[in-house]
Formats: sequence, C-alpha cells, structure tokens
Amino acid sequence: MTEPELRELEKKVNERKKLVERIAAYAEKVLLKNGMQTYYAEHPNNTHTKYELTLGNFFFHGSFGQTSMGGNNINISYKSTRVFSIYYQVRFDECRIDAFVEQASWQKAFAQLMGNTEAAIERANKQRKAGTRKASQEKRNKQKREYLLKEAKRLGLS
Repeated sequence: MTEPELRELEKKVNERKKLVERIAAYAEKVLLKNGMQTYYAEHPNNTHTKYELTLGNFFFHGSFGQTSMGGNNINISYKSTRVFSIYYQVRFDECRIDAFVEQASWQKAFAQLMGNTEAAIERANKQRKAGTRKASQEKRNKQKREYLLKEAKRLGLS
C-alpha cells in the first residue's frame, strides 16, 4: 500500500470511529433515558437490563451489563432492516461492529433524528398513550361482551 493510500485509509478509519461512537453514544443515551425496560436481572457481580424504543422509522434495542466487566449490545433497525449493531465493554474505542449498513438513506434519517430527538420522543409517547388507550378500550369492550353473553345465557336469551 502506498503512502497516499495509507493516509486515505487512516482518514477513513478515523471518520468511521467517530461516526460509530456518535451513533452508539446517542443510542445508549436515548435508550436508557426514554426506552422501555423489557428485562431486568440482578446477579452477584452485575445487573443485566434490556431496553427497547421506537422513534419514527428507527427501532433501538439495547442489552446492558451482561457481565461484571460490562458487555453491552446496541442494535438499530431502520424500516425493519438492521442497519447498526455494536458490542462493547465500557468504552467504544475497542468495540466490535457486527453490522453497519453503508446506505446513506438511514444515516441521513438518523442524523435528522439526532437533531429532532425531543419532538420524536414526544410523538412516540403520544402514539404509545393512544395505543394504551385503544388497548384499554378493547379490553373493556371484550369484558362487556363476555358479561352480556353470560347474562343473556343466564336469562335464557341465547
């Protein structure tokens, strides 16, 4: 490899490191602050937790504190396709990248999301609340239906 090629490769490596760290740090922060905890287990030397969060077209999944030495995974999907996956102990500088899709569309959308995080979180919370209300209404309707069918049968109407 020639000297100019080596310098160009070094530049690309440094740019990718910065990008990976920025994506992973953002995902970790937003998951821990706004994600829904889906798993919690205390062990003698560590506490293992898992979080999930949907923001727009992005789905974040994080698994943290898998071992006493750390052990964290973050996966990001965009429109149902896994676009980023990282494993790291405590710091990102010695991480293992399991997936990084080069496609610019998700990276551009991710940059927009990073700039509009609060609005995206607000929309996600509204959608979650609306879904909860709808599920509660469906549950009440089902209970009412079961009660009416039971009463109709008891009264000889069916």
